[in-house]
Amino acid sequence: MHYFYRSGMALAATAIGSLTFQAMFQGADAAPRVPDSVEIVGSRDTPNKQKRVNAWDDTLPDNCAFGIASYTTGDAQVCEASITCDTPTFGNPKPPDASFKLDLCQVGYVQYFFSEYTGNISIQFAEFGNLGSPKLGLHKPIVAMQALFDWAPFDVEDQIAAQDSGKWGKGRLCSMSGDETHADYSWVCGFPRLRRAANSFFGVNLMNQDSDKATYTPGWCTAHVTQYQRNEYGNGDYYAFAVQIFDGAGDQIGHVAKAPVDATGHLSVNSKLPYTLVLDTGPNDDAPVQFAYSDQSWTCDGSKEASKSGHLCTLGTGKVHGFENGDRSGDMGFSC
Repeated sequence: MHYFYRSGMALAATAIGSLTFQAMFQGADAAPRVPDSVEIVGSRDTPNKQKRVNAWDDTLPDNCAFGIASYTTGDAQVCEASITCDTPTFGNPKPPDASFKLDLCQVGYVQYFFSEYTGNISIQFAEFGNLGSPKLGLHKPIVAMQALFDWAPFDVEDQIAAQDSGKWGKGRLCSMSGDETHADYSWVCGFPRLRRAANSFFGVNLMNQDSDKATYTPGWCTAHVTQYQRNEYGNGDYYAFAVQIFDGAGDQIGHVAKAPVDATGHLSVNSKLPYTLVLDTGPNDDAPVQFAYSDQSWTCDGSKEASKSGHLCTLGTGKVHGFENGDRSGDMGFSC
């Protein structure tokens, strides 16, 4: 269960048993307003054979719930946000890990924040509806993170529309609730927590910037690799990869974020190393991923043999070739 707070009100994205719903709590003693319909996700008492439905589900490992609120109090417009990354005890919600309030709540104003959970982040609102508009008040939040594709703008309501259209895939990265007649809105999105080795789900990962050192430390280099499934969660017809390369000192010296392979299944990753790290995929999920650096080459097929080989590759392990929530991740090493 993830909460974000605003002036005496908390939005909850809550999972109870086999049901998931969103509810608004007015004060500590009030009962939640449960929507007319709820979505079956799967019982916690038995293995969940479905992919998780919401990116903010508290069963999703290492995730953060990012909440945004826009509402009026008196004649004032208020805009707030919060981040909650640690799952609270059921029935005992904890305060968010980070809370923000925009200095100026109007269209086009960009507010920058920093959180250890997401890194540098900005929020702005793109639309305001006056009387007679289909949607009143300040809405259409745009989020950008340095760790999310290097400040690429993320339109929360466009994301929700893509999910509703069926073009996104099975699962929701964001959700919205509120009262259009009173210009009172709340949004919640799920993001992976920013880690040294990037975690990923629902087609999204947060990735640190490369080290600013001029060269690399030779020795044993490692790569953390995420492979995105085709035609899921905004990915196209080709597999895509997020790759981080670490040098012999453990510093990140190169990366790509969700870079697609070409028509032949090939991708080259540049870094501060003298050679590129080369990836080659097969035509389907059963085919292993081939890697090469300089005169070294290895195969990642999800087998125990691969994980115990000289390159210690763990990509592709797990059920259904390791794909879950749109991607699979693993690590490997090579001499550099």
